[in-house]
This record gives sequence, structure tokens and C-alpha cells, in this order.
Amino acid sequence: MDTNMNDRIVLYWFSGTGNTFAVTRAMADVFEAAGKSVELVAMEDGPPAESSPGTTVGLAVPVACGNTYDLCWEFIMALPDGGGAGCFLVDTLAAHSGGLLGPVRDVVTAKGYQPLGAREIRMASNFLTKPKSPEKVQRINVAGLDAARGFAKELLDGSATWR
Repeated sequence: MDTNMNDRIVLYWFSGTGNTFAVTRAMADVFEAAGKSVELVAMEDGPPAESSPGTTVGLAVPVACGNTYDLCWEFIMALPDGGGAGCFLVDTLAAHSGGLLGPVRDVVTAKGYQPLGAREIRMASNFLTKPKSPEKVQRINVAGLDAARGFAKELLDGSATWR
């Protein structure tokens, strides 16, 4: 079933409003149901730990104004040598990232990680310029969480991509 994912996954996340954590938690549930050990670590808690052999690293970040936050970039740039470990990225956004996937792939590849897959997950915007329809927000977020679960399954079966 699983050709790329290790039995232990450390999923580093940052979530300003809760959308990215909701996606992180949905993915962790899928991994755990498949028998993986998942550790969720908030990026704001400090620099990443040295990876132990047999660990897959996940990165979950929000997108705002076409990019992610400095805290997330600093965390990604501080990743230790990957030693060939698998790494995946998920980001949450309301519209588009402006090209976050390629630059993150370049960084993790240069640090010795094997890119396993990346996905951008649309979630309802938290930027309040006008009243939001609760039904529309729920519909968008439910679809986003379903997409996150689907991405986790693709990572598990080795069909995920990172363009």
C-alpha cells in the first residue's frame, strides 16, 4: 500500500485562524487510521527538531496575500538535513498562492528531503470585507476537509504529486 510514507509522521503546522489546523487534523486522522504514528507540532513552538530515521515530515501552512507568513518561511528554511526522508506540503488558501509550491519544493529538496506531494486546499476566507453566508462557509470548508483527507490517502498510496 505505502511505498513512500514511513510509520512515523511529524506534521509541522501553523494556523492563524484555525483553517490550517483543521486540515492538519483531518490528515492526521487518516494517517492514524492507516496505522501511522502522527505527531503534530506547532511551528511557533520553535525551530524544527532533528529528524530521526524512518520519519516523514509534513508541513502545513496558510496562504495570505499570495504567500505564506515569515514565521513559516523561517521554519522551513531552518529544517535540518533530511537525509532522504520524505516530505510533503499542504497549504490552505481562499484563492491562490502565487507559486508557493515550487519554492518550498526547492528548499526541501536542497535540504535532502524527498518531495512526496503537495496540495493547496481551498478553505473559506477569514478576511471579512462583507458578511459571509454561514452555509457557503460550511460548504467550502467541508469540501476542503474532504480534499485534505483525499490528499492524505494519496500520500499513503504513493499517488500524490508535487509539481
